[in-house]
Amino acid sequence: MKKRVSLIAAPSAVLLLMSVVFLLYQLFPFAQNTLSWCDMNQQVVPILLEFKDILAGEGNLLLNMGNAGGMNFWGVFLFFISSPFSFLVAFVDKQDMMVFMNILVTLKMMVCAFTASWFFRKRFSELGEGLTAVLGVMYAFSGYTMMFYQNVVWLDMMYLFPLLLLGIERMLTLRKPLMYCLVLSAMVTVNFYLSYMVVLFTVLAAALYILICLPREERKPGIVLFSASSLVSALLTAVIWLPALKQYLASARGNDLLQNLSSGEFVTNIFTVVPFLFCTAAVFACLPFLALRTHRRSRHLKYVMALFLLMLLPFFIEPINKIWHTGSYQAFPVRYGYITTFLGLILAAAALQKTEPHPLRRPTLPVAVALVGTLAAFAGSLLLLTATHQDDMAQYSRSLWGNKDSFTYLLIAFLVVFVCYFVAVYLYKFRRISKPLFLVVLCLLTAGECVFNAGVYIGSTSESVAGYQRLVDLADRLPDDGFYRVKADKKYFDVNMMGGLGYNSLSHYTSLNSEHYLYAMKKLGYSSYWMEVNSNNGTLLTDALFSNQYTIAAWDKQTPLGESVYQNSTYSIIKNQLFLPMGLKINGDLSQMEFLPDGERADIQESLYRTLLGGEGRLCTRYEPSETQNLLFGHSTRYILQRDNLPEESSLTYSISVQGRQVLYLDCFDALSNRLKEPINDSIQVMVNGTVLEKSYPNQRSNGLYELGLFEDEQVEITLFLLRDIAAKSFGVFGMDVDKLSKAVDQAQGVEILVDGSTLTASCQGEDGESLSLFLPYDEGFTATRNGSPVDIFRINDAFMAIPLQQGNNEIQLRFRPSGFNIGLVLSGAGLLLLVALWLWYQRGRKLPQWVERALSIPFFIFSYLVLAFLYLFPVAVYFFY
Repeated sequence: MKKRVSLIAAPSAVLLLMSVVFLLYQLFPFAQNTLSWCDMNQQVVPILLEFKDILAGEGNLLLNMGNAGGMNFWGVFLFFISSPFSFLVAFVDKQDMMVFMNILVTLKMMVCAFTASWFFRKRFSELGEGLTAVLGVMYAFSGYTMMFYQNVVWLDMMYLFPLLLLGIERMLTLRKPLMYCLVLSAMVTVNFYLSYMVVLFTVLAAALYILICLPREERKPGIVLFSASSLVSALLTAVIWLPALKQYLASARGNDLLQNLSSGEFVTNIFTVVPFLFCTAAVFACLPFLALRTHRRSRHLKYVMALFLLMLLPFFIEPINKIWHTGSYQAFPVRYGYITTFLGLILAAAALQKTEPHPLRRPTLPVAVALVGTLAAFAGSLLLLTATHQDDMAQYSRSLWGNKDSFTYLLIAFLVVFVCYFVAVYLYKFRRISKPLFLVVLCLLTAGECVFNAGVYIGSTSESVAGYQRLVDLADRLPDDGFYRVKADKKYFDVNMMGGLGYNSLSHYTSLNSEHYLYAMKKLGYSSYWMEVNSNNGTLLTDALFSNQYTIAAWDKQTPLGESVYQNSTYSIIKNQLFLPMGLKINGDLSQMEFLPDGERADIQESLYRTLLGGEGRLCTRYEPSETQNLLFGHSTRYILQRDNLPEESSLTYSISVQGRQVLYLDCFDALSNRLKEPINDSIQVMVNGTVLEKSYPNQRSNGLYELGLFEDEQVEITLFLLRDIAAKSFGVFGMDVDKLSKAVDQAQGVEILVDGSTLTASCQGEDGESLSLFLPYDEGFTATRNGSPVDIFRINDAFMAIPLQQGNNEIQLRFRPSGFNIGLVLSGAGLLLLVALWLWYQRGRKLPQWVERALSIPFFIFSYLVLAFLYLFPVAVYFFY
């Protein structure tokens, strides 16, 4: 009974401490506030909302039409939410998903504490139940949780890691590989991306364990078993990593490894990275005591210390840090940090396991004064820092990066906590206080440290869910059957929320956004940056082609080309007049339509009008500026706008006499890239008829074709005030003829597409030379049949699909399986069989011939040294010599 109670002590303590934090900072369940921010808002919550729909049978795990016009969702699932805890969303109302994040984070922290304390119970039996529980709590409240919890699936890696270490030791010492295979496979499954770091660490850990901890005669059998077990795990998870890897390689996230390693600073961003370590001050307070004679001969201690130093080095050397992140990262700079933290806690456990061989001394007045003074200084300092410098310390929670002020105050807090821990550990190690008293002091210090850090990193993010609930109120408001998409006229909310609402959308933001799709949408005039594509901007033409039947706008927006079908206090849903189904019959040679024109975005609109809609006459009218003021303006291959006579105001004016009905658009675009911020951004203030429409265009929220308004037979004056010099590939003002476009849309031969899970079907009559174009992103995972026979799928317009039609009736069917999925499934089946065979082989005590063991040992160590060199020598060499 005592053992069972001890197992729940650590998770129970986490629950209690998080409840205190939630109460202090008015987070759910004590108020309607959430800890969700950053990636949790942008990716985790929307994707969990979509997963809830999938579990309810309203979506598909392989092909998701709510993202990026229709994308491979398998990789997205594996990158962000492939956790057993994600299935809990089936029981959570969409309105409550934001506050459920408070519960989800707490649950995972509790499991982290449980697995860590279980590890310490197994590995350090002399510690006792109390100390193992405290160390588990420290792990749960470590810097990894505090700084990265918004990527909540990363916490799954964190709670599995102690089990992985136990699995490695169990495999190499007891010849029992099952635990290692299953835990490593689980880590690959819950997060494909972070498993890159785990695999590299596992190679280093196994090599060091074999060299340091195993007797010489056991090393070769250990190498064989590790190699075989790792291969089995790789096969077992092939259906995970193979399609996910192929999707990642096709994304716009690709980068130049050598360029990334050679650029930037040699030292990491200390203001952000080092405070990660501050959250577990006990580790550094315990390290000096490992020099005592009671610890000098432990092989296991040397093994853990070597790993700890290897995993600590990337915290300070940026090229090494980058290579641990596959060569680059945008934020969250030490994503392997839970490994470092846990290794540090193992060293702390080793330091606390034994005391010096002195008799326990009776507590004296100086000892009592020291303890009371330590606790008083600890509490007073942390309370004072929280009361006076909370905002300064919480800089990371506003920007994902620390600064000098936040570092300074967090360093002060760390030093206070470090000294308090050191005093307590010193008194305990040298037998000046008893173990029960030390445990009480340690519990108080740990509780204070945990609440303080959680206040800085979690409490500071507390935010009301009222705005989120008004957005989710838009779900299930559109009764129309058939396929359609929904767009936003501005970026009112995180782009993935459109799919989270349950609507088909062009929007998407994850690292898996296809490069072809991202760049095509830029050319077509939609707003995008980094790895994000939004549905705002674009034109009437592209909205019709992409089946954007509805638009989410501000509740008070005037809609001359649509009608409001639903409205709440914040948003309105507008039904658009111009709309086409996803399929469209077109004429022409598909091989000549593979790419969009490489010109100005107005010309691309004109090309689509002619090739896809068969439009007659010119759809778009270009307008030239009528006046420039303090501005040099020229155009050859690029538009050059240079301010003159500074600091006088520089402007460009268009006086336009609109004929008929036209929607006017402004364009300012230069290069196809996935930069966070383009050099051309924040160049123009836009004024129409004396009203400022945009203070700074283009920007991250709006960088596509900017709609200036609908005008009919009237004079319009547009003034562009230059905020900086401009060099642009595509620039200017053009008008789109609404009546011509309406006529072309009415005459277009649209084809309805039925979407049923990962299968799409269409039926239409065809003529020779005709094709069915599909405004669905091209993916190698699609296969198609026409009247039951396989047919080629052509890529058109950079990123979309078309299927040739034949004379007469055409029954078209498209099926989707992620590229590599079927092969991965076969390999995973083989891996399962090999896992059973491997388990039975070693269960019966069998061994391979010695020549096999000898043959494998040399390649293993060569590979291990290559991994070590790749991680620690290669990036430094590239930085200095490339």
